[in-house]
Amino acid sequence: MVEEYRENPNKHPAPNTVSYNSVLHAWSRSSLESAVGRAETILNYMIRSGNRAIAPDLYSFTTVLNALAKSKQPKKAEKAREYLDVMLQMHASAKQSSLRPTQVPFNAVFNAAAFSALGTPEEEQRMALKTAVETFSLMKRLSVNPDMISYGNMLKVVANLVPKGKTRTEMALQLFQACCNDGLVGELVWSEARRALPAKTLTELLPTRKPISAIKIQDLPNSWKKSLPKDRRMHMKPIKQKTVENKTNTAEEKRKEPVRRFRNIAEQSYQSGRDI
Repeated sequence: MVEEYRENPNKHPAPNTVSYNSVLHAWSRSSLESAVGRAETILNYMIRSGNRAIAPDLYSFTTVLNALAKSKQPKKAEKAREYLDVMLQMHASAKQSSLRPTQVPFNAVFNAAAFSALGTPEEEQRMALKTAVETFSLMKRLSVNPDMISYGNMLKVVANLVPKGKTRTEMALQLFQACCNDGLVGELVWSEARRALPAKTLTELLPTRKPISAIKIQDLPNSWKKSLPKDRRMHMKPIKQKTVENKTNTAEEKRKEPVRRFRNIAEQSYQSGRDI
């Protein structure tokens, strides 16, 4: 596409940011070992080109950050943070609305840090933990409010990178209580809180004395879930069982029943990032 435009710009369309983002997306979904490197090469070209038509946007950076997070590259948390810093610097200098930071790129850095624990040296794990903590602090300084995925991924960072003990409990408890105060305790947060915190500590926070293993998201205080997206709150409500009357519907009654429309099943964003 680039070559054809160079040869005959009057006949062929010019590549733009969307064109490059499509290629970045393809590489981010590839299982090839070289995929992340290829995506990084494209992003770096977009950054250095100086061509506003192909300037990277939030999607460009986030796509590469997510690809890094699920890769096996060494020091991927630190590299993810470097790309986040570049994006923030570009936004600060150019004030492009397309680069305005949201929770998504920060969450990708947390995710990269959380999975730096798999088969990596202890020093790299310590650096990944430091990167995640500093990025979480930066997020707050920039007034980018953590969402349920931010808290869930940070609890995953603590559970994966901090050995069991007083420090781990204190870090996880501080995160979990902040999440409760923000009303963002969803399934991901509750799952990671149970991994990061001792059962006794969690039990002391709850009004019920049921075993932690038996407590479901529906059993948690409503104040802990008040700020979740509406569809997530509805999903967590206990299902009320209706009494079924013992009668046979007539053909006329069946015709009056509303038609059940087919619904597309889409994976929620918190599920997509859960096991990267």
